[in-house]
Amino acid sequence: MLFPPQLGPMLMAKKYLKNKLLANDIAKERIAILFKAAKAALAKPDDAGQVFARRYVHVARKLAMKMRTPLDRERTCMVCKRCNAFLVAGTTARTRLQGTGKNAHVVVTCLHCGNVKRYHYHRQPADTGKVIRQ
Repeated sequence: MLFPPQLGPMLMAKKYLKNKLLANDIAKERIAILFKAAKAALAKPDDAGQVFARRYVHVARKLAMKMRTPLDRERTCMVCKRCNAFLVAGTTARTRLQGTGKNAHVVVTCLHCGNVKRYHYHRQPADTGKVIRQ
């Protein structure tokens, strides 16, 4: 089939873009499934669950890197960059609040490797019931 010279590259680009978007959607679904499996594996009481959870997270991160789709912030916060552990407060991670005012942050420490992650946040001022006049 011959295309006019003006439409040839454009049709190929649309087909490539459609396939790439479809592949990215499939990759995002698989990543979500792998994170659900990691959460379920970590719920098991034995240490084998932690090994499986780490493997699922490793595969999900590799898939995201290969497809060049970044993990969303929620999933990034649940993964240790250093050892691929699935971070759950109290089980595989220690979570602390530090600082006040502008330098308030959450400190998440991985209990496997000791890696520290910090996330800044802004505390809401306490409502004292005072009326501010303008």
